[in-house]
This record gives sequence, structure tokens and C-alpha cells, in this order.
Amino acid sequence: MPTPPHPHPSPPPPPIPGPQIVNLEAAASNKDRMISGMQKSHEEHLGKMVGLAEGRTQHWQQQKAEMERHYTQLLAEIHARQKVKDYNVHTEW
Repeated sequence: MPTPPHPHPSPPPPPIPGPQIVNLEAAASNKDRMISGMQKSHEEHLGKMVGLAEGRTQHWQQQKAEMERHYTQLLAEIHARQKVKDYNVHTEW
């Protein structure tokens, strides 16, 4: 009587990698490391650029506020001078 086959035959052993496969695996690993390094460097540069842009924005906002204060003061001086002129014109008549 023949023996019944096993319900799940064991898989064949994995093939021993040849030199071409080893070289491809090494190249893929190097590529992964290089891409990771480039991505990290890119993210660092983007972070620096964001910091510079935020600094410029803050500086421009400060300049805008200073200019607004300056022109508000100039406008107040002009109005005060005009009031003096108007007063002088009305008192002369």
C-alpha cells in the first residue's frame, strides 16, 4: 500500500544567491541609503528656507509698522499745521 502524500509539502530550499544577485542587492541597498541621505539633506534645506522666509516676513511686518507710525505722525503734523493756518486766516479777517 502506497503512503499518502503529505498535505503540505515542504517548500524547496531557497537558491544560493549568485554573484549577480549579491551585486544587485548591494546596489539596491546603496541606492536606498543615498536616497535617504538626499531626502534628509533636502528636508534640512527646506527647513532653513522656511526659517529665512519667516524671518523676512517678520522683518517686513516690523518695517510696515514703523512706516505706518511714521506716516501717521507726519499726517498729524500736517493736520496741526493746517489748523494753525486756518486759525491765522480766520483771525486776520
